[in-house]
Amino acid sequence: MSIDDSGTNHCDLRMTDGRAISPSLSEGDGCENWVSKGDEMRVQYDPESIASPTN
Repeated sequence: MSIDDSGTNHCDLRMTDGRAISPSLSEGDGCENWVSKGDEMRVQYDPESIASPTN
């Protein structure tokens, strides 16, 4: 995971094997101030957009 610290938090996610996960997370979606580069996060990954978004 990499973090853009230029204002609103923005996290780019990668799978454990290094492949990128799209889309990235914004501050309101889990990329909070306590997140640091290299942290592990549990996310629901839906590459085929089958599941609807949930809160």
